[in-house]
Amino acid sequence: MEPTRRFDPISKDGPCNSDGLTTAYEIFGAKLKLSYDTVFPLTCNKTRSSAVFKQPWMTPALLRSSKTKSKLHAAFIKTPNSYTKHKYVTYRNKFKTLRNKMEKNYYAAEFAKHNHNLKQTWHTIKSIL
Repeated sequence: MEPTRRFDPISKDGPCNSDGLTTAYEIFGAKLKLSYDTVFPLTCNKTRSSAVFKQPWMTPALLRSSKTKSKLHAAFIKTPNSYTKHKYVTYRNKFKTLRNKMEKNYYAAEFAKHNHNLKQTWHTIKSIL
C-alpha cells in the first residue's frame, strides 16, 4: 500500500468544526505519528555473537590482547605518567612481536599447504598484498 493512502483525511464534520484548532492539531499529529510508525517501523539491528576477524591470522586470543592494548593506551592518554607509559609500551611491544610471529607462521603454513598448487600460491600472495 502506498504511504499516501495510509493516512485518512480529516472529515469536514470532524475536529475542525469542534472547539478549536488545538484539538484538530492534536488529532492530526496523532494520526500522522501513527501513519509514520506504520510506514517506517523501528527495527533492531542484531550483532553477531562471534567476532569477525579482518585478517585470517587473527585469533580470539590476539583480539583480546589487542583490546587490552587499546585499554592500556587509553589509560596512558588519560593519565600520562611514567608507570602507565612503561606498562603500555611493554605490552605494545610484546603484542607486536607476537602478532608478527602469528602472521609469519600463518602465511608459512599457507605456502606449505599450497606448495604444489601454483594458482593457490598466487592467490595467497595476492591476499597478502
